[in-house]
Amino acid sequence: MPAVARPTLLLLVIVAYGVSYAYLDRTMQGQSVKLQSAPPLKVLQTMSGYFEQISSEMIFIQTSVFLGGLKKLGTVVEDYDTELAHNFRTMTSLYPDFIDPYYLTNAFLAPASRYGAEQADLVFDTGITAYPKDFVLRFFKGANLFYNLQQPLQAADAFAKAAKIEDAPPMFAHLAAIFSGRSGELKAGLIMLQTMANAEKNELVKERYNEEIECFKQAIAVQNAIDLYTKEHGIPPKFLQQLVPKYINAIPTIEKRFVLVYKPPKVSLERPVLPPTRKPAKSTTIENP
Repeated sequence: MPAVARPTLLLLVIVAYGVSYAYLDRTMQGQSVKLQSAPPLKVLQTMSGYFEQISSEMIFIQTSVFLGGLKKLGTVVEDYDTELAHNFRTMTSLYPDFIDPYYLTNAFLAPASRYGAEQADLVFDTGITAYPKDFVLRFFKGANLFYNLQQPLQAADAFAKAAKIEDAPPMFAHLAAIFSGRSGELKAGLIMLQTMANAEKNELVKERYNEEIECFKQAIAVQNAIDLYTKEHGIPPKFLQQLVPKYINAIPTIEKRFVLVYKPPKVSLERPVLPPTRKPAKSTTIENP
């Protein structure tokens, strides 16, 4: 693009921003709100050419103004998850380097519904491809997989991949280990925790890792006993007490950091739910046949 044309183009973009925002904001005052879906992505790509960035930003303006008026007009995001998903996927596909849509996706689309969370995961993938070393986008993806899609194993994988990036915060590897334990992948979680403990310089942090390592080892011992029982009987035990004393001397009481949960044929480790007083909760074993 000629250098002379760039200032003119920038001025046009600024004017378009102002006009679009003022028009959308005025039309929403005291009226029922409806989010218009952007045209299909291929149509915009064909029409936009070098103006894909502008098209993406215009869709972002429209969507942002809509989201800003939701609370005032009493509209819920869940009613517009399809339109929001289409708009966010369109604007990020047109202009993947545009960082702002990823933050709005995390705030509005991901928690809106199951469908919204599934589409948000695809949006985050676009952002991660554009910004492979952006830890915030990777955190958005992992948190969405765990909290909104209820997929702890996939969340563990997302955080494990993030942990391999140079200068990644230790939090990512720790979350990968925790979510591995939550999904019943105890050996994978144990390996991660042992690696972190070996590399940790802070003695207090290392002590916490070692406590968690002990919990994982105890849970793995229970899982090994379940596997032996299943091999002999053809089915897993209905209750963990059926393992005592032939397959294991006693069911361990996981007293720190975790709760041992049994959902045949696997045991998993979940974080205890603390009471509102913030006092440490006494761990128990939960069995869900």
